[in-house]
Amino acid sequence: MSKRNVQVLFALVLLVCAGSPAWAIIAGFNADIHMDLEGVEANDFHIEGRIKSGPWMDGWSGPPVLVMHIDDRFPLFVHNIVPDPSVPGENTYKFTADWSFPPGTGEGYKYCEILHLGLFFDVECHNLVIDLVGWWTVDGKPIGGKNGGAVLIPGFDVQDQQIPQLLQIRNDSHYVDDGGIQPGINGRVVEMHVAVLSREEMDGHFGGVEEMMPELRLGGAQERLPWIPVQVPGERNRGPCRDNTCGDRPVTEHEKSLKYADVKQEPQCAD
Repeated sequence: MSKRNVQVLFALVLLVCAGSPAWAIIAGFNADIHMDLEGVEANDFHIEGRIKSGPWMDGWSGPPVLVMHIDDRFPLFVHNIVPDPSVPGENTYKFTADWSFPPGTGEGYKYCEILHLGLFFDVECHNLVIDLVGWWTVDGKPIGGKNGGAVLIPGFDVQDQQIPQLLQIRNDSHYVDDGGIQPGINGRVVEMHVAVLSREEMDGHFGGVEEMMPELRLGGAQERLPWIPVQVPGERNRGPCRDNTCGDRPVTEHEKSLKYADVKQEPQCAD
């Protein structure tokens, strides 16, 4: 049985200034999720995580609002956002999202197919989506199997109220089943690129932010964007950020205006 590499795109939407005055900061992500469980057809997918919104200790005054979701072939979607009092500050929320096919339709995702999903939140003051984990299900029940059925979905934390600005990409895959601690899923950054788009350029490429979000996927219109490889600083390891060489580093002057980043991973798929 031969193996082949499949690069999966994970696009972080770090900051979007949309035309609607109600949209201040949009924190969200797109993920192309590789179905790597053999011998089963999943008809649901579940994601959960945490997000911050609103001032510190202000009585949950600025809750996040889900303003857009990307569903791929799934016709049904439900979500829930609730305050998370386990985290100090009265501004952390836990969210869940479930995509599914109607029961009995016989539709689902099979081994080696790729599912493209996205969630985008209107938030105040903060720019992070963390403790992310997802898993394939059948009729709402986790499948199990490889990695317990869980899927690595990177989260992020952007510290843009300081100098230098910092972007942290997080692997929180050890959080599954309502915060239960599991071994987690190993992952590595294969490549990291960023793209700069003005509002006029975004409209020219896609027609608007709503049209852009579904195209941040493998084979989508995002492939025509002027992506710039993120460079590793320093003299010894200078070059493109890949294979976990990125490390911790400050945001450069050029990157302060960047709005979109992609991270590619390499799952294995059998032919």
